[in-house]
This record gives sequence, structure tokens and C-alpha cells, in this order.
Amino acid sequence: MSPISPRLTNSLEEACLAPDSLVVADKGYRSMRNHATLEERTYIHGIMDKAARGKPLIRIQRLINRLISSVHYRVEQEMGTLKRGYGFSRMRYTGLQKGNMEFILMAITFNLKKAILMMGT
Repeated sequence: MSPISPRLTNSLEEACLAPDSLVVADKGYRSMRNHATLEERTYIHGIMDKAARGKPLIRIQRLINRLISSVHYRVEQEMGTLKRGYGFSRMRYTGLQKGNMEFILMAITFNLKKAILMMGT
């Protein structure tokens, strides 16, 4: 088993989210196809803007990217902790339902340990 191919990670077509969900992603997800998927499924757009060659981002786009990054980095930080500290680099179970269950149990464990540490200080 190997990590997900980069060509598979930049598509939102397979996302199973509730309507009006906020989708926060980095510049790798910026494409016309993903933009159409966001509009079609009424997701809230939170994908960072990407500068084109010879066309830098304007000030408001850079500001929006910074705001998106402030949310995105928190999620990535927690995922990195789960991966490093809890061995969550690969799923133990196959299938979407079992994989979701494994992730939820891992997140509950992580949050309980975090709460215990917060109460102890």
C-alpha cells in the first residue's frame, strides 16, 4: 500500500459532505472542475487562490489566503499529531464506513488525552 497519488488528491468530486459545508483547502485543489463541484453541491468556498504566471495575487486575495491558512494549518497540525503520535499514517480497516469509524475513535482518544492534560495544569 502506498500514499494517495497526487493526481487523486486534488479532486473534490468524491467528497461526501453535507450541503453548505465549508471546504478549506490549499492551492493544489484550485481548478475549474473543483470550482464547479463547489457551486453544484452548494459547498462554501474556502480554497486558496493561486497566482498565475505574470499575474500576481491582489492584496485581497493574499488576505483571504492568509485567513484560509489560519484555519487550514490547525487541521493539518492535528492530523500531523495523529499521524506521528498515534500511527495514523495508514488505515487499518478497508471501506469508507470502517475507515470513518477508525478516524472518529482516534479523534475521540486524541481529544480525551488533550482534555486530561488541560485539566491537570
